[in-house]
Amino acid sequence: MKILTICIVALTLTGGLAYAAESIVAPNKQAPQAIASETKSELLDINTATEAELKALPGLKEKYVKKIIASRPFTDISQLKTKARISPYAYRKIEGLVTVKQPK
Repeated sequence: MKILTICIVALTLTGGLAYAAESIVAPNKQAPQAIASETKSELLDINTATEAELKALPGLKEKYVKKIIASRPFTDISQLKTKARISPYAYRKIEGLVTVKQPK
């Protein structure tokens, strides 16, 4: 009788843990997609951004902001390194925050 009781308790605990683990993992699978779609719509277009908007980006000194504005238009964000000649450090700080939209 003791063995039966121990087995029932063990199965109950194991089943509960499996259910809890599943409910914890499920929300995390959807979260990155939602964050990614929100982030894409909030990226700053370096071709149309104002001087104040560019200055608000992390790692951009005033000299880089002026270089970006003077070097417009860009066709790709990687041109910030070649065309505007911003430092690799500054580029890494802003590359996930900016985009280049092509004129229609």
